[in-house]
Amino acid sequence: MFQNFNEKIENYFKEYKDYFTGSDFPDLRYNLSEDCQVISPSASLLNYNKGAGLKDSRALLVVPSIFNSSEILFLNEDSSFMELLKNSRREIFLLERKKIEKAEYGLEDYVTEILDIIKILSRTYRKIDLIGHCIGGNLALAAGLSSPKEVKSLTLLTTPWDFSYLKHKIGLYKLFGLDRIIGDNSTVPSIYNRALFFLLFPEIFPRKFDKYFSMNEEKDKILFFKIEKWLASGLPIPSKAFFEIIDAAERDSFLRNEWKVGGMFINPSLLKIPVFLSYSKEDRLVPTSSAILPGLLPKVRSYEARGGHISYLVGKGVKDFFYEYELWLLSLLS
Repeated sequence: MFQNFNEKIENYFKEYKDYFTGSDFPDLRYNLSEDCQVISPSASLLNYNKGAGLKDSRALLVVPSIFNSSEILFLNEDSSFMELLKNSRREIFLLERKKIEKAEYGLEDYVTEILDIIKILSRTYRKIDLIGHCIGGNLALAAGLSSPKEVKSLTLLTTPWDFSYLKHKIGLYKLFGLDRIIGDNSTVPSIYNRALFFLLFPEIFPRKFDKYFSMNEEKDKILFFKIEKWLASGLPIPSKAFFEIIDAAERDSFLRNEWKVGGMFINPSLLKIPVFLSYSKEDRLVPTSSAILPGLLPKVRSYEARGGHISYLVGKGVKDFFYEYELWLLSLLS
């Protein structure tokens, strides 16, 4: 079909541009929200399924990744993760972050933000079910350990706990001088994060275009474009938090239980609440975490999802995944 790889790239970006030019795409996070509460200058709490959890005094709090917006949880309009959550008989709250300008804002500050929200929700709800996506799962795990009275369950969606497989790659950003550039800024622009991910996984780039041009259905291509747009609109990361993540990857701080929040070492084996852990062996970003975390969690239900780090939440396998997850959520009510 194409003479060479460059021609394939040119055709892809032409179709991408044609799709988004002149089109109006509503932000479903806010369009579907029934309420929005400003928590701080850097965070809001969006409310869905309002009133659904009052009978059981139970609410879901969703903590997204800090690298990208929570929009990924809405992208598949046929069966989005947030829409499926409405069957859980709980009121749903989504932590929506804005740009954080403070350079000294670290991972512990992110966790403190979650703990503050848990305190607010606990005024109305006796039981909080916490969900963390990607590195939001690391933050949610720390928050769950720090608030055992309020948090009654934890869901970890492809959470990166073991970074050992990245050790031989993580130094590339230093080799290219990105650490020096980043060190001069209060925040790390999302374009640097994308550059780092490209250095870590350069083989994904050509596969991405092969996948797109193998698609036959228009709706699959549209969803592909939406995911790419979501990836390109990532959030800037405070430099302290960024370097803490890099340091954790180089030293295996999470796996060695060396990460501290509020003076407490974060050790998954100390969690006494039920945990649902979703992982995928096709996940190139956090593959070994799928093998490590189940063995560290005392009360865990593991589920191997179809798809990669992103596609299992928005692809065709999301309903299979959610069928198992919904059964688990409902079992907590009995």
